[in-house]
Amino acid sequence: MGNINDPPPNESRERRNNRRFPVSYPIHVKWLHKGLASEVHAVTKNVSVSGLLIDTSVAIPQDCPVEFTMVVHGGHVTRPIPVSGEGHVIRVESPGPAAGCAIAIRCKRDIEFNLSGFAS
Repeated sequence: MGNINDPPPNESRERRNNRRFPVSYPIHVKWLHKGLASEVHAVTKNVSVSGLLIDTSVAIPQDCPVEFTMVVHGGHVTRPIPVSGEGHVIRVESPGPAAGCAIAIRCKRDIEFNLSGFAS
């Protein structure tokens, strides 16, 4: 198994045109699969404007549409900022039964970080 940040063989490298930032923010993810609504609280591993990689305690099915809200905080941000979006799961990696999962999500629309008024 390759590095979690390596694209899978069938993913084109050109899809990774956006810079990824190694940040750890809390994120709440919701999805509907086979008529069953589920949700999980997780943590981001890295974030770009077009997607994110998260660590979760449960697997989210491949190709499943998701909604998420991550809470941006720290640095020059004076108070936590919720950032919401939609996307779908493009990769699921589970290194072991007790290790949780790494989930890659491609966003439906680019994430916009308009921090004016929130920075010090």
